[in-house]
Amino acid sequence: MSAITRPPRSQTDNVVDIPEILEAILLHVDMRTLLVSALRVSRFWYFLIARSPQLQRRLFFREDVAAEPADPKTNPLLREMFPFCFPRSHDDGCARVYAKSERCATHGEGEYHNFARRTAAHVLHNPVAFNRLQASWRRMLVQQPPLKEVGDLVTMAPDQRVLACRTRSPDVQIVAGRFLAPYVRMPDVLSLALAPMDLSLPNMPEGPVAVSFRVLWRRRPGAVRTGGTQGGGHPDLAERMVSDYGVVVHNIGTVKPSPLRKSVARLREILLRHPDHIYAMNSPIF
Repeated sequence: MSAITRPPRSQTDNVVDIPEILEAILLHVDMRTLLVSALRVSRFWYFLIARSPQLQRRLFFREDVAAEPADPKTNPLLREMFPFCFPRSHDDGCARVYAKSERCATHGEGEYHNFARRTAAHVLHNPVAFNRLQASWRRMLVQQPPLKEVGDLVTMAPDQRVLACRTRSPDVQIVAGRFLAPYVRMPDVLSLALAPMDLSLPNMPEGPVAVSFRVLWRRRPGAVRTGGTQGGGHPDLAERMVSDYGVVVHNIGTVKPSPLRKSVARLREILLRHPDHIYAMNSPIF
């Protein structure tokens, strides 16, 4: 019986075994394919992608110090997964307001009023995948160049009284025993966007009140906002915060007792069940 011989390798196989050439090729692959498929080809591909500074910047895992601050680029995969936290091209630069409670300042139906089921159904239907500590979305930067703070603006309707105007800096995170640079990642935005609002007001028992929210991002050069200002009764304040920090989560409360909608509470539980934000690096699947 003749010995089993390995079939001859093609020239293409030999080429992609050269790290520099493979890296140059992968830099032209779309982000989702790179993150989901290319990592599974082989251990060689996996470790090349994981250890390449250029590919890690391409995947928004590492900060891109060469990115132009005046022309920021938001993470396309996070925009796809969490559309309620990012502007939409057909909204003419005006941030949408989403209702978190049954009774709030947001009028009308559709995704504005029931956003969790309409824009985040994929999360509600796949809780295990999104709740994993190893999920890559938890470690990805929200934009390049990276942001160091999130603006936190809280007002009360209808007079737009300001209850809070502050910033939140990301906590230091640990990844595989190493410190992760304290830049803004998706859990930092979601923790403000999905938070309930508990207040103690005159003639009203202390507890949750109706609340809606919107997430404001720094505009690209030449972008024009229409359909009103982003800051409600405080456009200058909101615009200054967006200009200073790059992203602002604006919560709008109303003097009506109302807990979070069940779908929003469930979304919050799935995405923010791990407040310590300590993630492992052994499973980079999105």
